[in-house]
Amino acid sequence: MTIFGAAAEIPALITQHLARVELGILSGHNASGKAGNGNNVRPTGVRRNSGVLYMLVRFVCAVCCLVLLTLARAEDSFLARTRGALDAAAQEMPAITAAADATTRSLAGGGKFWAAGHPALVSEFSGRASGFMYLKGLQLDQAGPGDTILYTPGGVDNADELAAIVAKGATLVCVGGNAPDGAHALSASTESGLSPTLAGAITGWVYLAETIAALTREGKMPVIYETIGLYSGFQRIAKFEQQGIYWHEPHTVPTIPPGTLGLAYTATLNAMLERVEREMGSRIALAAAWSAEAHAAGKQTIMYNMGHMFPHEVADTEIATLFKSEVWYSGFSQMPPPNDPYGPGDVLLHIGYQHPPYELLPRAKHAGAKVAYVDILQHRDFPNNDEDVLWIDPMWPWADGVVQIPNYDVPACPASGVINAAIAWEIYRLTQAELAAK
Repeated sequence: MTIFGAAAEIPALITQHLARVELGILSGHNASGKAGNGNNVRPTGVRRNSGVLYMLVRFVCAVCCLVLLTLARAEDSFLARTRGALDAAAQEMPAITAAADATTRSLAGGGKFWAAGHPALVSEFSGRASGFMYLKGLQLDQAGPGDTILYTPGGVDNADELAAIVAKGATLVCVGGNAPDGAHALSASTESGLSPTLAGAITGWVYLAETIAALTREGKMPVIYETIGLYSGFQRIAKFEQQGIYWHEPHTVPTIPPGTLGLAYTATLNAMLERVEREMGSRIALAAAWSAEAHAAGKQTIMYNMGHMFPHEVADTEIATLFKSEVWYSGFSQMPPPNDPYGPGDVLLHIGYQHPPYELLPRAKHAGAKVAYVDILQHRDFPNNDEDVLWIDPMWPWADGVVQIPNYDVPACPASGVINAAIAWEIYRLTQAELAAK
């Protein structure tokens, strides 16, 4: 039994002991059952002081039990599991920096940079805010000698094809799965109890952070995407990507030591997840309670989502057993929202990005449905005291990137995919637990 499991038994043990203490206070016996001062009734002052002490001890014990029981319930939290995976990636830094150094030798020699394997992670690592502009998605047979391939297993993996990539002289970095001889194998921290995609995203971004640092040690600085949620995001794409410019020449970024950027990523996300758990934990639990009640009553439970790892992280995982998955790109007016009918008792979740789901909230409210949404901005017309609308702040910044590079204008390595996935999985876990308890 773990310390958290044992915590559930502490209240009964303390209650038994305090009952014995109380009996001793009233009868003149100590907690062991032996006689005290030989009198059946203690002096009034002693009884009063003992009673105050008893109440104080009982209060302190109650607080301690509450803390321990909270920890016990949080033992399987996906927010905690994600922090564990971040810590595991930090421990794997020597292997990650070795892979980054090999990648740098390849890229500095003119090789191309590819992402391959699982479609959700190809999208997560390429063509997105705070990532490499030079990193593009491909089919494995497109890789040539001198290229680097960031590979994440996608279910059906061809070991011979992977081995052939290494044999032709390409650098292969495998995040999870079975890497062939000659490849750089990174663990993806799947032992942390996360989905392979969420675990792979963590290790992949730590590796990419370290690749940026390794490139600076060779005098190179890659162009990093800026979020298109900022006006200058599209301008940056037009200035660099559309002109085929993927390297800053010249640049003023200094040489960055190994481990610096990767550990900055893991430490920053750890702090954000701790804050989400501390400040948003009760709202996540309430969203799950709503979902369980709706599911048990046969009402709709829909998890709208958007991003790069999504909709896979909902539609193709266990989350889809409790929630219907649909895409809703809030804040992107060129993408029309779904037009699902809603009714009283339905629960609609939105795992979003920067903007709240503007069209969803009034429609759902009018229909009598409840909404919980994970976005940076809160809708001003639906304040925190609205009993049918719940805002969950994911705590990552508007720019999305969280790794600051000296003398560079755009932060690298986004937090949104990892943190939003952790929140979605935690809502699923708590909903499942609520249903099991019914």
